[in-house]
Amino acid sequence: MGLDINIFDSGSTKKITLTWRGTQFGEHIFENLIGEDHTKDLAPSRPFQPAKPQPNDGLLMYRYIPAVGEPSKSDAEYAVFDPYIKPQVNGETIDVATKVNKGKWTDSIGSKKIATSARLSFMAGDWKTLPTIHHTAKGLVDVPVSTILEATVEDVPFVGDVSGARRIE
Repeated sequence: MGLDINIFDSGSTKKITLTWRGTQFGEHIFENLIGEDHTKDLAPSRPFQPAKPQPNDGLLMYRYIPAVGEPSKSDAEYAVFDPYIKPQVNGETIDVATKVNKGKWTDSIGSKKIATSARLSFMAGDWKTLPTIHHTAKGLVDVPVSTILEATVEDVPFVGDVSGARRIE
């Protein structure tokens, strides 16, 4: 029993809940999902067009290991980097952000939909309800979200296991 990520999909709405040992601490809702090929119809209504994300080389994370029996203290905490593994297809190295589509390379991993409305919320919990992650949940609650400029949902066929993560000195 640990972290559960529950995804509820009704086609035009996707709701994601985050729970730890039965206690919900997060909820993300994406409404009015539209396939990427239909997003050109939305352009005039958007006051801000964000820049296209740049490719990246990996995942930057912060590792925190709580001290046993000492709430709010850590045994270790430091930054780590997990480089994306570049798989081989027919002997050719490919970026994980690509896939083969009818013999051509594309920059999309899976189906991508844009939400015309999105909400996210977090609940802090406490030492009893979220014993090992209440400090993280509280930090997420404290992050101000005034406006969501763009929200997308992309189905990804694989997820790395961060086994290649290395400490940053």
